[in-house]
Amino acid sequence: REPLANAIALNTAMFNSARVLGPLVAGLVMHEVEAGIAACFLADGVTYLAILHSLSRIRPLPHAVDRTRAGWPERLREGAAYAWGNLRVRVLMLLLLVFITFAWSYLTILPAFVRDVLHRDSRWFGLLMALNGLGALLGALWVASTPVPASRLAVRRSVFGAVAVSAVAVAAFGLAPGPLAAGAALVVAGAGGVAFLSRGNTLVQVDVPDRLRGRVMSLWVLVFIGGMALGGFLIGLAAERFGAPAAVAASGGACLLLAAGLFALLPPATSPAR
Repeated sequence: REPLANAIALNTAMFNSARVLGPLVAGLVMHEVEAGIAACFLADGVTYLAILHSLSRIRPLPHAVDRTRAGWPERLREGAAYAWGNLRVRVLMLLLLVFITFAWSYLTILPAFVRDVLHRDSRWFGLLMALNGLGALLGALWVASTPVPASRLAVRRSVFGAVAVSAVAVAAFGLAPGPLAAGAALVVAGAGGVAFLSRGNTLVQVDVPDRLRGRVMSLWVLVFIGGMALGGFLIGLAAERFGAPAAVAASGGACLLLAAGLFALLPPATSPAR
């Protein structure tokens, strides 16, 4: 458990290092090669062969299987009941849903934003995506270099503070007057967002008993993916009706307001956990 926070943050840093390099290369390929978009998807698909090979080489340690355990529906219910019954896990799951649905949804319409609002080409799209990845990398490295706060109040401030920083940056991105200001906002949005995701992931894994960790973390992933789908749908509707800048700015504002409301509903930091 001791190096868990560092390991999660470093894993996130590796992921976001690729987010810096990948969009830069893709932007150049899309602009310079006639079949650039298709070539990018083809190259991306081919790289999965290396991942599949690596996974095939993993040899799990032998372990005893408990044949007396309940069926999978009962195990899922047990994991869901624990996630809802534990105050910290419940709040982090709800905050994750709010964050992904609103403060992360700008990525869905970023290509259209670059083309129709900033009036830039695919090279700028790749650059802005790389800047967002750079911010995320910096956020992950910050989490990796700082210990998990000891007090409950400090934990709340670090988690909700990261969400607030990212939400404000997303709103600023929606209102950015030009590509340079948009790029600066994306750096901050990526840093705050990944700082929250890394710290939240760590807190959930530390809180959950070993036998329930897989089930509870599957719920974390479910909320993450479901929030992305919901957020993309909502911001697409809003952009179609009110325009992309207003939709992005409103999504950042909505995340900030909902996160503040969730923070206000928390019991005092000195009260016993539930």
